[in-house]
Amino acid sequence: MDLPVARVLPLLGMPHLDRLFDYSVSEELDTTARPGVRVRIRFAGRLVDAVVIERRRSTDHEGRLSALPRVISPEVVVPPGLWDLVNLLADRYGGVRSDILRAAVPSRHASAEKAGLFGNGVDWPELYGALEPVEDLTTAARDTALSGWSAYRHADSLLEAVLAGRSARASWLWTPGEDWAARVAEMAATVAWSGGGVLLVVPDQRDVDRLSAELRNFLSAAQITELTASVGPAARYRRYLAVLAGQGRVIVGTRSAATVPVPGLRLIMLTGEADDSLVDPRAPYLHARDVLKVRAEQEGCGFIVGGAHRSAEVQQWVEEGFCPTLRADPDVLRARMPWIHALDDNHDAHQSFTRIPTAGYKAIRQASDNGLPAL
Repeated sequence: MDLPVARVLPLLGMPHLDRLFDYSVSEELDTTARPGVRVRIRFAGRLVDAVVIERRRSTDHEGRLSALPRVISPEVVVPPGLWDLVNLLADRYGGVRSDILRAAVPSRHASAEKAGLFGNGVDWPELYGALEPVEDLTTAARDTALSGWSAYRHADSLLEAVLAGRSARASWLWTPGEDWAARVAEMAATVAWSGGGVLLVVPDQRDVDRLSAELRNFLSAAQITELTASVGPAARYRRYLAVLAGQGRVIVGTRSAATVPVPGLRLIMLTGEADDSLVDPRAPYLHARDVLKVRAEQEGCGFIVGGAHRSAEVQQWVEEGFCPTLRADPDVLRARMPWIHALDDNHDAHQSFTRIPTAGYKAIRQASDNGLPAL
């Protein structure tokens, strides 16, 4: 056996035990105790779950090593990139590695492992189902994206940079009335059909449903991997394994999807970044916006933060030069701005004790009758 020592991270959630421990690996477990798999170890007189981080030839421990009791599952659930991300987040935000890792990796379900990959393990393009050349699908998505994003200055250059695999970044301020889900779907489908991985993070399930509906204009339902709490633990774990196997190229999810290790990740898009639901309520209280920023820097992929307005944090990124502003052409913005009209100034006898004056009610009623919004 070339590497008889396994360095593992116990999933204890205790800061003073947030480090790696060495265990000896038997001949029986040599092939299954690979880096990234879940194991069961004896720690302080009891059996606890842990993750194998690396295998080594020797140990720095001077005493006799305890034997690794068993491997829970041969599936590699913590690839090297995810472990590097966990270390970066723990160091930057003062978190416990085991807590961050448990939040990032779904709990194991044997039924999901038994079910295997989707479509008997076919590649992602074959999940489309229709016999259409990939080149035609790529061209159609790209043409639609260029047309949909034409209102925004330098959006074509941004798309080209992302397709080329460069670390293009932007703070996207969409115009009033913009169909943001359609714009995101166009960009994501273009990158996915070009061979790159895409991670789309939104605040809640309603936005996930809206975005998935737009993505189905370019992809089949089997090609869209939704990772939310509503799918259930077993389905979530199976989808997580499919992503690790390269079968999930377009991932749509909420806060917890920000750490999913997407192979060949080329584009990260975050919308509604100021929403409080993107903050993890557990220590170290990571915000999906900050996690995705670290990932974009770590993996050198494209990163677009979109919204009708910016938070103070994203404004600071813009001022620091981390991401330039992607905004509409002034003529387009002027045409899409809402029409603002002052109400009449006639005296209203009831104005002093009513919330909305009579003229306001008339304006709202007139807009509703015409099927128009009113603010």
